[in-house]
Amino acid sequence: MILNGEERKINFRISVSDLLKQENYDFRRTAVLVNGTVIPRAGYDSASVSDEDTVEIVGFVGGG
Repeated sequence: MILNGEERKINFRISVSDLLKQENYDFRRTAVLVNGTVIPRAGYDSASVSDEDTVEIVGFVGGG
């Protein structure tokens, strides 16, 4: 899998929710794209990724 531009090796399918937990992202402040497709937050539990996928996780931060 390519995660945020870095190659990662996973040997099984993992849900987007589990990937976010594993990578310590706050669900409320993220956008996730899998192979260029935005995954709605409501679909994080049902959408999964595998070793062949490209995943981009964007974390939003506040500021001024």
